[in-house]
Amino acid sequence: MKPLLSIVVSVYNGAPFVAKTIERLLCETVSKEIILINDGSTDNTLEILMSYASQHSCIRVINQTNKGVSATRNVGIREARGKYIYFNDCDATCDKGVLTSAVSKFTDSIDAVIFSYQHVAVNGKIIRSIEYLPTKEYSIKEWISSPNQLINNHIVSRSETTIRRLSIIQHNKYTKIKISTSTILY
Repeated sequence: MKPLLSIVVSVYNGAPFVAKTIERLLCETVSKEIILINDGSTDNTLEILMSYASQHSCIRVINQTNKGVSATRNVGIREARGKYIYFNDCDATCDKGVLTSAVSKFTDSIDAVIFSYQHVAVNGKIIRSIEYLPTKEYSIKEWISSPNQLINNHIVSRSETTIRRLSIIQHNKYTKIKISTSTILY
């Protein structure tokens, strides 16, 4: 069965923290595939990824020589089978249910759902919170009417706070974006 959400995780030397990330992604109840791409790690990352793949049918592992996060995400785009795609950093975790909730916001006229985030220290202390625009649908024209706000809020540079319709990336046509006040933790 085709998953609703493809989650692409580029991993380079992520042994100390990737298990926590995978465990959190597994908690999402949306129909999903998790594509773990080992980008030439020199520690035991690959063994950790393979262990999870052997236990969970929704996980696929791709092993490659180091090419960097952009090239790795491009591999993920090519391999993704879901209707929507999300890029998760190997050391980032979301609140439980954030991705499931974000996917539920999609309609035929929504091409991306963007959510706010927090930088959280290992001890749980919130270092910084970024709240985007209020929750509602925005046309692309309305959304980009304030480029300074988009840049200052890191909306345009934070791929891990956006779930996109996969076909939009493949065909490069955005129409509407939904901003959500859900939170992602770092």
